[in-house]
Amino acid sequence: MIIDEFIKKFNALVSSKKYEEAMNYCAQELQKLMNKQEFTHDERLYVATIYSSMVPFLDKNEGLKCLDAAISYVPNSAELYYQRAELKCNLSDFQGAIDDYSIVIENAPEPMAYGLRGNAKVNLGDISGAVSDFKKILEYEPDNKNAQNAINSLIIQYAQANNIPCLSCTLKTGKKVHRIVTDFGTFDIPNLN
Repeated sequence: MIIDEFIKKFNALVSSKKYEEAMNYCAQELQKLMNKQEFTHDERLYVATIYSSMVPFLDKNEGLKCLDAAISYVPNSAELYYQRAELKCNLSDFQGAIDDYSIVIENAPEPMAYGLRGNAKVNLGDISGAVSDFKKILEYEPDNKNAQNAINSLIIQYAQANNIPCLSCTLKTGKKVHRIVTDFGTFDIPNLN
């Protein structure tokens, strides 16, 4: 397949640190395709692959333009939305990243997308939204310690910032916890002592 050939040649150029040649190769391949009026499915994938391959070698704003172009050719690619969301986070466009992660979640919900969207929400100060996303991870992976720790950390920060008292108590199981009641739920944080 032509995409496999492109990736092989592009990666060989990059591995040889021939970055300018790699970018010229991308430009040449795009030029061959841009003269067409209509694209087949495979040609659309090829154009998107070329654009997304260029991203790491461009400044962030130019990379974002390439990903926008790639998505215009393959609008249902979770991988492209992930890549663009990550770049938007690097540009501090956290709302844009949230929007892209939401598209991924709508089409193929999975824990990683919820976690990344939760992190972007934290950067916007949306504690309730972040906690909700991290809780969603626990629906998929009940034993995910990273998600549970993220929730606990956010709740503690929220409680401290808003002067919300916590009640130290012992559950029926004998486990000691700090119970924190917020406007987005009641949480039992394990006793850290």
